Amino acid sequence: MDYAMNTMLLRTFQRQVALQCRYIMLAAHDVNKGLQARDTSYTYYWIQNLLNAAANVSKALWGQKGKYAEIRKPLRDSIGVSDESPLRNVNMRNNFEHFAERLDRW
Repeated sequence: MDYAMNTMLLRTFQRQVALQCRYIMLAAHDVNKGLQARDTSYTYYWIQNLLNAAANVSKALWGQKGKYAEIRKPLRDSIGVSDESPLRNVNMRNNFEHFAERLDRW
């Protein structure tokens, strides 16, 4: 079933996705700088920022835990993102965000 998405809402989501993608690119640039400098703290700081921005894109496109996947389909279609996109998987971001729980389990 296709849901109609109000044009204003669609444009707002598109702008937010574009902004988060810009953050991903900025963070990737700084990850590379950290790797070149062999600065682990700096690198991990920017990896965390990159993963958070990517998770924000994922949540915009599918909703948290895929909750709004069908409703957000017009957004994904409007920017050419398929359900096979690696952006859909937020496991790595979750590992960073929930590191204490991961350590407890380990």
